[in-house]
Amino acid sequence: PDVLISANSREAIEEELRQAYAGYFPTLDLNAGWGREKSDNATTRAARPPAGTRSMWRTEFGVNARQMLFDGFAVKNDVEGNMARVRAASWRVNNDAQERALNVINAFLDVVFEKELVAHARENLNDHQTVYGQISKRSEGGVGRKADLDQAEGRLAFARTNLLAEQANLRDAETHYLRQVGLPPIELTKPDNPVTGFPETLRSAIALGVNNHPELRAAVSDVVVARAANRAAKAPFYPRLDLELGLDRNHNIDGTQGANDDAFAMLRLRWNLFKGGADVAKVKQTAWKIEEAKEVRNRAHRQVEESVRLAWSTYVTAQAQIPYFRTHMNASARTRDAYGKQFNIGQRTLLDLLDSSNELYQAKTAYTNAKRLELLGRFRVLEATGCLLDYLGVPLPRAARIEEPTMFGYRYKSVHDYDQFHRTNNYPETANNNVVIDDGK
Repeated sequence: PDVLISANSREAIEEELRQAYAGYFPTLDLNAGWGREKSDNATTRAARPPAGTRSMWRTEFGVNARQMLFDGFAVKNDVEGNMARVRAASWRVNNDAQERALNVINAFLDVVFEKELVAHARENLNDHQTVYGQISKRSEGGVGRKADLDQAEGRLAFARTNLLAEQANLRDAETHYLRQVGLPPIELTKPDNPVTGFPETLRSAIALGVNNHPELRAAVSDVVVARAANRAAKAPFYPRLDLELGLDRNHNIDGTQGANDDAFAMLRLRWNLFKGGADVAKVKQTAWKIEEAKEVRNRAHRQVEESVRLAWSTYVTAQAQIPYFRTHMNASARTRDAYGKQFNIGQRTLLDLLDSSNELYQAKTAYTNAKRLELLGRFRVLEATGCLLDYLGVPLPRAARIEEPTMFGYRYKSVHDYDQFHRTNNYPETANNNVVIDDGK
């Protein structure tokens, strides 16, 4: 639904483009009327007696056509502005699809790794049940201490709560998956780490994000929309020229009996000379809208770079931590096994054994979470650079394409290739690794 909401919004904007494009075509109006008319004018008063007021049945029929010849480029700029709006909306559909894809991946990984955490919690519970069984048998044989039995019983209860908590987290993850996908998770397997198309360095990731992220490209298109609106606001300063054709067939008009027909072909010039300064204010308003759109674009640029940096930091940090978490987990497993043997011969206390079991459980949990974070970090980097759907091989929705108007209809053109109004590829990089966006003036 989230993607379809933005897709439907884009389709509505596309219809506004068609409305703007209609300004190039002529308008044709038909009018007709019939009714009773009472007239008192010079014509009726000059008629033969009885002179004065006259009542007649009046009929009207007319056809009028008007073709705009020049309007100060208002229609042209309106069309260009709406084309840019369609392009911006298409990029936002792309952006929503990228975000939804990342949400699905997050929900997918939650289910997969929560199952692994549940398995760790169940193993931990089994270990504590084994220890509790040993201590219980010793107590029954009279060689164990009551304090050891209480300690083992308390740790066993805590292990049960850990399992219950992880099972609840798994149910929550499955519910979140159902919310994102619309289907319950069935037979999910761990995905491989993204390799194809993954940037090698942070610098290349930032450049890729600035060149490809759909939200930034939508903001660039918004600047084009604002500029087109500013040019359209200047149209009232020019005269408007229309070609008008008309044909009227009337009867009994204004007290004159009989037919009252006419036909005309006219060039009409209209030019507003004073409007209280409203047009000047409109031009200034749209000029400020341009500056606002530029700053929104600049903010989007910073946000894209921030997102790439944060995703990259999460990814490289988790990647660096995984070997140490793995070492900790393996060392904890060896310690747990050694403490179990030493406990059986009386060289370790029950507290040592239970603490080693808990440390092993925590080490397994930390290692699993680090693997999940590293894998999710890779997908977050791809989403922050606007390349996630390309990597997944998921085609963009139709609404993420642009319908470019032609003289006889509309032809589709991929939004990735649509750069008619503004250059958004190959941003020059400065020495301090910042990316400069050309205003495209």
